[in-house]
Amino acid sequence: MPAPVFSSVFRLGLARGVSLCMLIVATPALAEPIALPDINVSADRPSSDSRGAPASQGSAVASQATPVAAQGQNDYLIDQGKAGAKFDIPNKEVPQSIVEIPQKLLVEQNDIYLNDALRNVASVQPTYSDVSGAPIFRIRGFVARNIYRDGLRDETFDRSAWLGDIDRIEVLKGPASVLYGDGSLGGSINYVTKKALGPDSIKAFGWYGNFDTAGGGFDVTRRVTDSTVARVIVDKTYSDTYVQNNPVRQSHAALLTQTQVSDAATLSTRFEDRERNSGVDTGLPVYGTLLGTKLSLPIWANYNTNWSRRTDIGRSGAVDLDYRINNDWTFHSGAAVNYYWFNQGLSVISGYTANNTKLTRTFQIASSETWQGTQDSYLQNKGTLFGLPNLFLVGTELSYSHVTRPQSTSGSFSFPVRLYGDTTAGPGYNASSNLTFKQYREGHYVQDQIELLPGLKAIGGVRYDLVSRDSADTVTAVYQSQRNDALSERAGLTYEFIPGYVAYGGYSHSFAPPGSTVSLGAVKGQLLPPEIGDNVEAGVKADLNNWLTATAAVFRLDRRNVVSADPVSGYATTTGEQLSQGFELDASVKLAPGWNLSLSYAYDDARVKKDTTYRVGAPVDNAPKNAAHLWSSYEFQSGDFKGLSFGGGVTYVGDRAGVLVKAATPNVNYVLPEYATFDLMAAYKYENLKFSINATNVFDKRYYLASASSTAITTVYMGQPATVLARVDVEY
Repeated sequence: MPAPVFSSVFRLGLARGVSLCMLIVATPALAEPIALPDINVSADRPSSDSRGAPASQGSAVASQATPVAAQGQNDYLIDQGKAGAKFDIPNKEVPQSIVEIPQKLLVEQNDIYLNDALRNVASVQPTYSDVSGAPIFRIRGFVARNIYRDGLRDETFDRSAWLGDIDRIEVLKGPASVLYGDGSLGGSINYVTKKALGPDSIKAFGWYGNFDTAGGGFDVTRRVTDSTVARVIVDKTYSDTYVQNNPVRQSHAALLTQTQVSDAATLSTRFEDRERNSGVDTGLPVYGTLLGTKLSLPIWANYNTNWSRRTDIGRSGAVDLDYRINNDWTFHSGAAVNYYWFNQGLSVISGYTANNTKLTRTFQIASSETWQGTQDSYLQNKGTLFGLPNLFLVGTELSYSHVTRPQSTSGSFSFPVRLYGDTTAGPGYNASSNLTFKQYREGHYVQDQIELLPGLKAIGGVRYDLVSRDSADTVTAVYQSQRNDALSERAGLTYEFIPGYVAYGGYSHSFAPPGSTVSLGAVKGQLLPPEIGDNVEAGVKADLNNWLTATAAVFRLDRRNVVSADPVSGYATTTGEQLSQGFELDASVKLAPGWNLSLSYAYDDARVKKDTTYRVGAPVDNAPKNAAHLWSSYEFQSGDFKGLSFGGGVTYVGDRAGVLVKAATPNVNYVLPEYATFDLMAAYKYENLKFSINATNVFDKRYYLASASSTAITTVYMGQPATVLARVDVEY
């Protein structure tokens, strides 16, 4: 690059960097909740709003954003999604923190695991290892298992999760109950599927890396009729992984279509097949690594038996319809049928012998089959109310799931701690449960946004939910039913005090029935009331002339009805309370043409507020007080180096509690130490070819990713060692 050109690029980048620093320093804070989105297909048409309709004049959403699917491809900037409101409004008008992980960032980092992608977001921490494949995270200190695909609840996107047909990821911080019903207080994750768009194309790709990692596939787009475009994405991969006796084989396929039914209606479909075959990674024993005699066990050690295996299969079909009734009214309806099956045989490290020199294992075999159907439909009106620009939405969501899960368990066995995988033969098993679990959800919601004054907008909403659950276990002869209903609300204000700068604040509420997707959460036969939570949040958002999107916020989350044990009777109660409060910054910056930067920082103090079992004031496990991530890349735009790009990043995670500390045994605890890892990338594009290489954890830092249990000192998951992955793409 000629010196004058480089100088001007540097000055432009420096100026924007200074502006970003000023934003960070000047930012106030307080903030609101979350709501989940339905992603619409017609958002891909550049000349229309995100419903495919011409932009209305004088509406509460007069500000126009670049069509969603066109964003995040050439830089990191996405200023509009559906995550915050289901409304057609830019993210800056939603009084809550919403972070978009764009396609360009996923491609540059060559993210394969969800852990890799979500480290870009402040206040998001993994709870499982990369190779275990379980997409369970903590958001703002609390476990968040709210997973959505294109705005529809998906409780089957488990260990067969796949990023190959994902366009971007939306992280929704805070409660989403006002639009999506029961769910976690901390936040939700929405995976937005790629669309069948554009001219006919064929793309083939392949990759190879250490640990005998190899894979490849293709992505084909074809116009099949004048009004319909189809897209097929297929890939297959294999890796020995860095964990002994844990090879992973995966295959994936997706068929996507989009049809322009009429000038007013767009229909899209998605069919997906995912399969994963692997060993089992349950982590390294805490004694021998962080406690007791530290043996410096290698990170590849696996204390599962060498016959431990797991198979996961996920299949889904979905359809979305967007219909423009007239210039004021639009209708959206989405529906999906999801199927998930797994089968596993493994050994679970359940504890230690008295001298902590032997592990106690329980051998287990289990399978599970889940069917889930869900639909969400809503009407949206752009008009006026009392002469003020107004946006109104009313909708209904229905879902049903059916799970069968037989399980057999052996007795417990002890064996000496050793460095190599055990070769114990499979023991005898006794049936321990044969569960059938059914769940029906019904939700009705309304939401309204009104522009009170130029730049000042208020948003409010309310939702009523009914959740019915039935559980039957033919082995234990336990049959239970529970019915919960709840009213969830949110309210907030946004004010654009300077063009591109918006101050916001808001409140939202969450509720979550106890238990999980396969359990009523009963303790000693007791059925417990739902967990509830409140989120208060405020901050500043920036959306500046296509070069900066950023959110800085302070927040406070209060979690109540946390399950605890009565110290006298031993029975469960719901008197527990937990608190999470802190500050976050998420920013994406286009410093200069070809030069992009993504950064995040979170200070999050999550701890026990009230409890009869756990020590009041004890920090929540796997929740660091401080965490940060930085990634930047530069691509030469002209000259001899045109097509060459390079970049890198750093991830920092502070100390974390390994377990919740009990009041009766305050000294029984451990800490996961802080760590920092560094990554690098380089790529070169020439005509229809692209070569890229990524190096992750380049200094081969040994670090602990997460503890495997919130309440027991058992095992810890190790972080990924130094990894190199090369990839080639060719497109026609």
